[in-house]
Parts: sequence; C-alpha cells; structure tokens
Amino acid sequence: MESKKEDFTPVTTLQRRILVFILNHIYEHKHFSPLKVLCRHFGWNSKNTAHEHLKRLRDKGLLAYAKTNKRSHRWSLVPFEQWDSTIKDCFKEL
Repeated sequence: MESKKEDFTPVTTLQRRILVFILNHIYEHKHFSPLKVLCRHFGWNSKNTAHEHLKRLRDKGLLAYAKTNKRSHRWSLVPFEQWDSTIKDCFKEL
C-alpha cells in the first residue's frame, strides 16, 4: 500500500457524491468502479481527474491504494469501522 498523507479537512459535497457513487457501484457490481466509469458519470474528460479525486479520498482515510505492478494499481474502500468519527458523521443520514 502506498503511504497516505493525513488530511483532516471536512469531506466536501463532491467527495461525498464520489464516495456514494463508489459505494453504490460496489453494491451493484461487486467491484470498485473503474476510472472510466467515474469519468463518464461525473462528466470528467480525463482519468487523471478521477485519480486526483480518489487520492484526496485516500488522504482522508476513506480509500486505500496499492500498486500492483509498475503500471497498474488497485483502489479499495477502507472498512467503515476504520473511518474517522467526523467523517462517519457526514454519512449518517445516508
């Protein structure tokens, strides 16, 4: 796993929408949504944009990132139990 930088800023509305989309995609398809699917859903033109948003969620402790080899990687959700309590509060009404 790649090391993460702790980011204690609040979760933004867009970050919350991205995470909800990812959670729904995992529930429906049983795997993490590909960057291409995120780009299509949010109207982004570049996979790099999706990657940057995912890195911000990783820095908040919500996603994990592992390089599987030189050119590929694997994103995954951090278990809900490990989320910071302030972030859990942002998702209570869902």
